[in-house]
Amino acid sequence: MPMPRSGRITYFTFSSSAYSPEDREAAFAEVYSPICGVEIQGVGRDGTVEAAGLEMPQVAVAQLQISPHQSRRTYSHIADGDDSLMLVMPTSGNATFSFRDKQPETFAPGQVYLAPLEDPFEAGCSDFLNVTSISLPGKIFERRLADPDSVIAKKSTPTDSASLTLLLRYVADLVDAREKISAQAASVASLHIQDLAALVLQVDAETEHAARNRGLKEARFRAVRHYIYENLKNPELNVDRVAAHLHISPQYVRKMFYDAGMSFCDYLIGLRLDWVYRQLLIPAFPRESVSALAYKVGFNNLAWFNRAFKRRFNLTPSEVRANSSSGEAS
Repeated sequence: MPMPRSGRITYFTFSSSAYSPEDREAAFAEVYSPICGVEIQGVGRDGTVEAAGLEMPQVAVAQLQISPHQSRRTYSHIADGDDSLMLVMPTSGNATFSFRDKQPETFAPGQVYLAPLEDPFEAGCSDFLNVTSISLPGKIFERRLADPDSVIAKKSTPTDSASLTLLLRYVADLVDAREKISAQAASVASLHIQDLAALVLQVDAETEHAARNRGLKEARFRAVRHYIYENLKNPELNVDRVAAHLHISPQYVRKMFYDAGMSFCDYLIGLRLDWVYRQLLIPAFPRESVSALAYKVGFNNLAWFNRAFKRRFNLTPSEVRANSSSGEAS
């Protein structure tokens, strides 16, 4: 799904459910197609298009859920001079791309397609498709590839599947962040995405070294933090479990946190204490006891929990709850 890049940070969404069946085909033509730089056909009045994307300096990312359809990028679309390379990565369902002088290629989850936006193409799917796409700076990114001709306008199966998984997770986090991302964070994220995309598509030795020390490391750290957050309430969560899930060593996990100025345990405990604090502010009836909340989020020693809570917030859990009831907590 191409996206025009203005250099600004712009978030967009499109949902076919926001339109009546009678108005959907017009919405596809008048709203969705201009945003994405393609003509879309065959979705029909009962079809589904759910799209969300983020435009940043140099890079644009998007996630799309779409019914069977055909889309075309024509000469009128490429008149804007956009020479980006669009990396297309299906996560469920198969997608097909066809350039004028090449045979159509169908690719599935675990495979990718690098489409040059400076050329017309046709694309589509015969079944419901979930797909993630990234628009990359064409000439700049092409120079990072070990063999551009082997991947541009072609499907490929990444040998580094871990980098593909991390790239998909990174894009999902960015899209979920919506307008909350700052200009500085967007600039850094753009570099990380290009690093991971380069690893997915294979790069020369010098570029690979830089990419692994920057983009891949940050993506792994994001994945570590995401797994911790998703499993926060598991009392058996520890560095070994996190490392095993992500197929990296416990020492590497500890080093990532050390490089970020903290320890794994401090990070985990901080998240759990913050969770309890937020629960204490909720005016729910009947309320769970402080001990129930502590045990629920993975603490197994109530006395230690109370001391740690007081150190972090300079208040006891009971004081936080009392202040919340009186309207003093913020």
